[in-house]
Amino acid sequence: MRLYAVIVTFNRLKRLKKTLEMTLAENPEGVLVVNNASTDGTTEWLCSVKDQRLKVLNLSENKGGAGGFHAGFKWIVENTDAEWLVCYDDDAYPKTGAFSAFEKLPDSMQIGGIAAAVYLPDGQVAEMNRPSINPFTNIKTLLTAAVGGRMGFHIADDWYRSKVNKKIDQSSFVGLFLRVSLIKDKWGYPDEKLFIYADDMIYTNQITRSGYDILFVPKIEFVHDCVTLVQQKAVYNPLWKAFYTYRNGLKLYRIMAGRLFWLVVLPKIVAWILNARHYENKKAYLKVSFIAILDGLNGRFDRSHIEIIKISQC
Repeated sequence: MRLYAVIVTFNRLKRLKKTLEMTLAENPEGVLVVNNASTDGTTEWLCSVKDQRLKVLNLSENKGGAGGFHAGFKWIVENTDAEWLVCYDDDAYPKTGAFSAFEKLPDSMQIGGIAAAVYLPDGQVAEMNRPSINPFTNIKTLLTAAVGGRMGFHIADDWYRSKVNKKIDQSSFVGLFLRVSLIKDKWGYPDEKLFIYADDMIYTNQITRSGYDILFVPKIEFVHDCVTLVQQKAVYNPLWKAFYTYRNGLKLYRIMAGRLFWLVVLPKIVAWILNARHYENKKAYLKVSFIAILDGLNGRFDRSHIEIIKISQC
């Protein structure tokens, strides 16, 4: 299989070096690094790397993960003969043997994507990358989600220990392998207007809704060295990340829940507002949350990243 890696980076040069080292060691056909207008020396360092497999796409501005993967997927489709791509952030990398495990999988055109098992550096499951099942598929899954909360529709820990590959509905863009011909002919590219958060869930939900399968394959392992929430509480740092989480989350819920949208989002909105108790600057958090909720409900996605940062700083 002709496999290309797509890595999106922004101002994390130290971690990017580790990621690129581990990626090239897996011997892919090629590696595309999408540089989101980094200002920490990333551009200069990438120019110094002497490996013919490495290609660099320098963007003129930071377009977030969504914009970066949009540009990266598009570049792969238009400039390579890749059969598959695998995407991830600059703070994630494949464990040794991950690409080999992927290449040994039996191929079927029914399979549109393969999701890896993603762990934190200490070996714990990376919660933000835990794949999920659409809880609105049928009554059984909906009731399971209602009783079990988040773990009622995200895959259980025993899936990671299993030797069996299983179907999922949504996955993150960390360690996700995608069939390039279907990106070109069926799915298109991730929604760059989302910037970060939920772009991956929306995109992979689109894949399964189009009739193709995404398999969770526990033998393929990735590491994600990430920290977003403070002390495992619902505290976003920096605060603008809460804006994207809430606004984009409402779009995801609308797609997944359909007619049950309001039944789902009203408790969510209440919970988001109550999260203000975890913040020192409650006024700033509530302002960000209310604007994000209004934008999400009204389908407004035209605010620039700079504008959203300014909102979070008031």
